[in-house]
Amino acid sequence: MGIILDANKMPMLCGISFGYDLKRDDYLTDAPLHSLEAMVSETNANTVIFAFHAMQDDAQSTQIDYQGEETPTKEGLKRVVDKARELGLYVILKPMLDCRNGTWRAHINFFDHDVPCEPKWSEWFTSYTEYQVHFAKIAQELNVDMVCIACEMVQTQRREQDWRNCINEIRKYYDGPLTWNCDKYQEEHVPFWDALDVISASGYYPIDNWDMQLSRIEQVVQKYQKPFFFIECGCMTCKSSPMVPNNWMRFENELKQAAKEANIEYDRNAFQINNLSDSVHKDILKSVVDFDSQSSFYETVLSTCEKYSFVRGFGLWDWEGKLQFDENTVKYDGGYGIHLKQSANVVNRYYTKWRKMY
Repeated sequence: MGIILDANKMPMLCGISFGYDLKRDDYLTDAPLHSLEAMVSETNANTVIFAFHAMQDDAQSTQIDYQGEETPTKEGLKRVVDKARELGLYVILKPMLDCRNGTWRAHINFFDHDVPCEPKWSEWFTSYTEYQVHFAKIAQELNVDMVCIACEMVQTQRREQDWRNCINEIRKYYDGPLTWNCDKYQEEHVPFWDALDVISASGYYPIDNWDMQLSRIEQVVQKYQKPFFFIECGCMTCKSSPMVPNNWMRFENELKQAAKEANIEYDRNAFQINNLSDSVHKDILKSVVDFDSQSSFYETVLSTCEKYSFVRGFGLWDWEGKLQFDENTVKYDGGYGIHLKQSANVVNRYYTKWRKMY
């Protein structure tokens, strides 16, 4: 079990993050199976990161719900893992966490010193560890290659001993490699990299800033002597996203501005693919969608990372588990997805080359 962990021997992870849009019951349909086939065909990926999430009510909640409609069952995961194996892919499970009220998970936080009448770190870590152990057991049973036990949990990073305890508990049930997805600019601020097997990060850096960031990250990798890859990295399909690729509101903000300039009152529902009924909204959407900006971002990122041998791959964000766009409608898709876009061709070219090299 497990991808070889020696930094010089770990395979290049030509990966795609997959299925964040899926609900629990979706895993029991054929939609994600067909989507996996399309992903491999269009990108020549050798790795899939199954990204899914549990929910807590808000950033100060200590109860994590991983049995609800947002989170897959073992049966559902087995179906997509089996399909990935059929397609010859390495498999990484990534159980993430989100807040129902929309607060970004990086802001989950509690008092450092317990107050009797307030929620506590100890309560949260108990619930979070239970969640991760649940999927560690499934990962062991399904023989997956790696598990990512957290994503962009910035405020939790300072809780070093709590994380070490959590990692130790997970290792009782899963004997493959573990990684921890730090957020952008956080690579040197995770004090427990030594307790993990692989360093991974969200690579949402501005298109003109990658050399500087890679030089900085390389020092962290050298310090800990661990394999490293960008478990997330992506860009929306609009002009402004390459400079702030982490901002998932960029496309909608551009859309609002375009509607304003066209003297159209902005209505989010009117711009949804299933509701596109008039030429005005279609024309506005097409004017904001920019394939060139997204593909230029990928070209720059992948070519720059080629110069840094410590970068051992990507889990590009993202690929839908239920494909909603086809060749006729993809011109209206301003999201992070690369299905049927120029970016998929860029990714395929680099992934094909890397798979031959490594």
